[in-house]
Amino acid sequence: MRVLITATSLRPAYGGPAFSVSQLAAQLANRGLEVGLWAADGSAADTELLPPASTVLRLKGTLRTVAAAVGPDVVHDNGLWLPHNHAVAELARQARLPRVVSTRGMLE
Repeated sequence: MRVLITATSLRPAYGGPAFSVSQLAAQLANRGLEVGLWAADGSAADTELLPPASTVLRLKGTLRTVAAAVGPDVVHDNGLWLPHNHAVAELARQARLPRVVSTRGMLE
């Protein structure tokens, strides 16, 4: 199974979501899933929060480009109300992909 995980940022200064999303991606990859990780700010490509030996694909580029490259079976978006979250929702809808949403505190 191929999973595309999306987030706002994976820079340590971004806080808790950067850490938890990175760890989620790494653990899913450790369990044999093909995981692509993309961040709206481009930080997935060089985040220090993934273990160096991780098989997670660190993606950079437009959302459409990385989705086409990964060919996901499911999209997991970590956020709800930012413009890139809406773009993820539209991408999943158009491609008829299941979309998991983790709001990460955005509904407080």
